[in-house]
Amino acid sequence: MKLLLSIVNSKDAGNLARNLVKAGFRVTMMSSAGGFLRRGNTTFLIVTEDERVDEAMKIIAETCNPPPEGPFYIPGLGTRHIGAATVMVLEVERAEHC
Repeated sequence: MKLLLSIVNSKDAGNLARNLVKAGFRVTMMSSAGGFLRRGNTTFLIVTEDERVDEAMKIIAETCNPPPEGPFYIPGLGTRHIGAATVMVLEVERAEHC
């Protein structure tokens, strides 16, 4: 099993939750904020079977849109493009629904 930690812009969170649930994924959403831009994000926790990771990643990629503002200048780091979603895939030793 895998745990997908997906950090998305809060404006995309409702549509993403709907699309993931419609596809049969269980999701947990938490409000979060980025350290550089200090904008509101939503972090999704998605536990799924290994063979469904690509399906979830496709839904995330198709649902989340990059911000229209374009690249940002971040002092000390220079110009950075802000993505639509950041996803980390982690191994899950055990998951139970109680």
